[in-house]
Amino acid sequence: MVWVKRTTSFGAPPTFDVIDRNGRLAMRVQLPERTRLVGFGNGTVFIARITDQETEFLEAYRLP
Repeated sequence: MVWVKRTTSFGAPPTFDVIDRNGRLAMRVQLPERTRLVGFGNGTVFIARITDQETEFLEAYRLP
């Protein structure tokens, strides 16, 4: 699976197209506002959530 970041308007939440091994769109993922994609683990995606004080917290989510 390949995650491709989509271009969005300023202030919009980050959005990614997830492409499967056949080159087809498998899903579209929209992250919560004030977050950014950090990386991947074994069946997990890591997201950094940014607070109003500009502090970042690492969060882990299971991939479907």
